[in-house]
Amino acid sequence: MITHYLFEDHIEFIEELVQEKINSFALSSKIYLLADNDNANGKSKKGNRERVLSKLSRDKANFLYQNTNVKEIENLLPVKIIKDFMSEIVGENVIQKAQTIQFTMKDYENKGLGEIYLNIKKEIILKIK
Repeated sequence: MITHYLFEDHIEFIEELVQEKINSFALSSKIYLLADNDNANGKSKKGNRERVLSKLSRDKANFLYQNTNVKEIENLLPVKIIKDFMSEIVGENVIQKAQTIQFTMKDYENKGLGEIYLNIKKEIILKIK
């Protein structure tokens, strides 16, 4: 529910409203909010939200906000899991070639995993030709 109030680009971000929403949706006396980075820069609406939430986290004992510092939460998955899932994306018939492609978490920390899988698929096609 909080995503509708905080992370949609078309929603105007007002610090007091955020505090009100956090208070109104609290089911316990403490709140932990983990958000992915979405490659937000400091001048964007998302960048502003990150700064305000970080400040709220510092100022409120019952509210902890952390940013994953990667584009999407999936970017925290280890390379082994990304590779193991490749057969679902690229197809069983080329999975052996896909497994030979080398990459590290650094290669996908700021990219969508769909983009990573698409690039792997393109690399496989080049190896087949």
